Amino acid sequence: MSKKEFMGQVFISFFVVVTCINLGMAFMGMIYAPDTRFGYEALLFPVFYGFLGILPSAVLYSRKELTVKQMLLRKIIQLILIEAIMVGIVFFLGGTDFNTLLPFMVMVLAVCLAAEGILWLAADKKVKKLNAQLKRFQDREPAADTSRG
Repeated sequence: MSKKEFMGQVFISFFVVVTCINLGMAFMGMIYAPDTRFGYEALLFPVFYGFLGILPSAVLYSRKELTVKQMLLRKIIQLILIEAIMVGIVFFLGGTDFNTLLPFMVMVLAVCLAAEGILWLAADKKVKKLNAQLKRFQDREPAADTSRG
């Protein structure tokens, strides 16, 4: 994968992750702090978390095609790095209570899985479309003459 393709994928991932973070923060807030209200500056937090959340995507970059095992290992490393960054933020902000930290870690995992699922569905749709186009192209092309020796 070229750097340009990789950066395009990271760019799309950022917006998917920010959307998932918004949903996760909304649900966590409704459950754990339903009476809390924020100002407009709170709208910047998902963008900040999204930016920090895509930084570990760098472990996925490779100039050559990765095997399934290699990609899976890199995805696991990416998840561990994302969890470490997000938990580090919570500790930095003073939220060291396990009753707060555990649901937050579960939310981070859910956001990661949701983002991966959405990105996989988009990639799967693109692959199916490309395969259908390739099939139509192959069907239109005349069969090669194999009788010559």
